[in-house]
Amino acid sequence: MLRCAATCLILGFVWGAKTVQTSEGPRCSADLKEISSSSDSVAVQVTSAGLSCNFSLFCVLDSWSSPAHCKSDGETGSATICNITGLQPGTVYQLTAVSRKDGEISHGTVQTDPVGPAHLDLQLGPARPHPKSLFTVLSGSALTVSWTRPTGRVDWYDVTLEDTSSGSRRRTRIKGSLGPARPHPKSLFTVLSGSALTVSWTRPTGRVDWYDVTLEDTSSGSRRRTRIKGSAASQTGFTSLIPGTLYKVSVVASAGNKSASPVHAMTATAPSSVDGLQVASSSSHSLGVTWWIGSGRMENLRVLLRDRAGVLLKNITLKNSSTSAELDGLRPGTPYTITVVTEAVGLQSSASTASVTETSLSVRWSRPLGQWDGFTVLLRWATAAATIVDQRVLGWEAKECTFNSITPGGQYTVTVTTNSGNLSSSASVTAWTTPAQVGGLQLSNLGSTDSLQARWAPAPGYLDSYQVLLVHDSSVIKNESVMANVSSLSFQALRPGALYRVVVTTVRVGHTSRQTVSEGRTGKKRQQGTTRGWS
Repeated sequence: MLRCAATCLILGFVWGAKTVQTSEGPRCSADLKEISSSSDSVAVQVTSAGLSCNFSLFCVLDSWSSPAHCKSDGETGSATICNITGLQPGTVYQLTAVSRKDGEISHGTVQTDPVGPAHLDLQLGPARPHPKSLFTVLSGSALTVSWTRPTGRVDWYDVTLEDTSSGSRRRTRIKGSLGPARPHPKSLFTVLSGSALTVSWTRPTGRVDWYDVTLEDTSSGSRRRTRIKGSAASQTGFTSLIPGTLYKVSVVASAGNKSASPVHAMTATAPSSVDGLQVASSSSHSLGVTWWIGSGRMENLRVLLRDRAGVLLKNITLKNSSTSAELDGLRPGTPYTITVVTEAVGLQSSASTASVTETSLSVRWSRPLGQWDGFTVLLRWATAAATIVDQRVLGWEAKECTFNSITPGGQYTVTVTTNSGNLSSSASVTAWTTPAQVGGLQLSNLGSTDSLQARWAPAPGYLDSYQVLLVHDSSVIKNESVMANVSSLSFQALRPGALYRVVVTTVRVGHTSRQTVSEGRTGKKRQQGTTRGWS
């Protein structure tokens, strides 16, 4: 195929005369004459009335070039034949000859032969899809003539219908192509980073004046467009994309008044994860999970429950508008990990947190000597009022008792009474339940480059304070203790763009809960300068 891209060959040639010129003589003006042509080559004869002329020959189509081969014509050497090959069919080229002797410039034109249709189909009757065979004849009184477009430039087609019996003919002229083949991008690439999309493509062959790039939201049908010069970098970008959305990207290359067919690519943004995920113990056998819906689009929600070893115990699918779930049938006092998964356009995002089913208190004892009928186990608040919380009557074989659904961070007294007939004997013990850990911990910069704010949901039950640690590069750089009624804390004078980890622990009379951990990064300082190619 012909490349329309740079200046044609510069060709030098010279001839001399046998007579000696004593005066200035005629100038070196070249006579350029096309003596033969084909669909991809022409032969040009170059002559001149001047003596000892030396020419450079340029053949030009826009800025395209092709090699030529020249040789003297006959023994006189007064003419040169140049063969120029690798041309486009049906195309006009400008020829320019420049005299190296006196700078005289001469012009001429040549045109290659057009190429006829590669296939011709005849169809009688209404037009219909035709096979690849050269001729197709069907019954009817109407004739449809069709052909495959040839390569190169065609200004028009002359179509003739001849009656072979009478010799009569009917002719019509059909307009051909108006220029070179339409340019188009060879391949299209998209790269997503957060809510930004980079679109890039491989440059096509031939001339391109500009690219029209369109981003279409396939859900709403809304479109955003940008135009990139053909000489610029073959990429552009779009920001502020909607999470959970399928996008269609189209690139159209244009040259002059011609445009290529669009080149398409599909891409999708992942859905937002849920915000404010919190888990609270509803009972000794259940956990309640709540969250806020994130921005963008979402098709489904799933709640996953795993045990400490990571084994999946529950997988519940909910409507995309759901903001809570109840997980029951659990073991008392057992740690679990809860993950809420958002799904859209085949992609997923998730948020996880850990929690423990409602606090329990267990007491164990050794069996007494002798004989006995059974045991009575009494649970009281360890206060002056000694309010009874729960009571159990157990058989003679019992050696332990567990009380569920009690308050985290509370102090209790357990009394075990041995019963034998009308006689009894008691023993008591006082213990604290472990304080509950906080939920929904988040560490965010709120748009700041040098500060972070930690927020959490208050721990249920009794507590005295929270211990809050700020960690950077495995070193504790802040160690704060805040009152039980505080649920947020800000950290100042931090490094821009740095990653930090916050650790919150609930404290009750020296007893501590399990740690809750979250990570966050300070904002980056804006760089001086401008950005390009983003919409």
